[in-house]
Amino acid sequence: KELLSEIDPIKFISYQIMGNKSNSSDISLLWEYGPHAISLLLDIYKNDPTQIQGWAKPSKKECDEITLKLKFPDQTEPFVKLSWSSIKKRELTLICKKGSLIYNDLQLNRLTLIKDVGANIKKTYPAYNHQLPLDAELDEFIQAISKKQDIKRSNLDFGIKVTKILHLAEQSIKNKGEAVNVSF
Repeated sequence: KELLSEIDPIKFISYQIMGNKSNSSDISLLWEYGPHAISLLLDIYKNDPTQIQGWAKPSKKECDEITLKLKFPDQTEPFVKLSWSSIKKRELTLICKKGSLIYNDLQLNRLTLIKDVGANIKKTYPAYNHQLPLDAELDEFIQAISKKQDIKRSNLDFGIKVTKILHLAEQSIKNKGEAVNVSF
């Protein structure tokens, strides 16, 4: 997130989580991968979306591919692609005014910063915290308990917000992509 200040403002975001179909028949693609995508976008924007749309490609029993489009107050519209029927891919791409930031969980150099410097393009592979998101949440939870502090990032209110957005996405999918307004 610190790198975003070097290339801001955000013009477009694409987030793709694909592959690794669950063997369990009672798991929904939206509810398996969606919480991570939505919480990541809320963390990046530091703002709530105003609208969400969702489309699904059905298979025999359930949805194998889902596309979500969120609209934020600054009018940017990030897209999220979730799929069990594709090759494994975990990639977040942020296109900004002064460059791009790409996080690819399956590459050796996971983080790529591309800066537009006049006629030249500068590509770097910045260092970043390799801690897994769940480990970071657990550390914050343990610190909050041991120091009797509030949980800042993944508290109950945040979890409720993510759940509500996913529920609205589910409504949009059921209504063939009809836009649903988000309000809290």
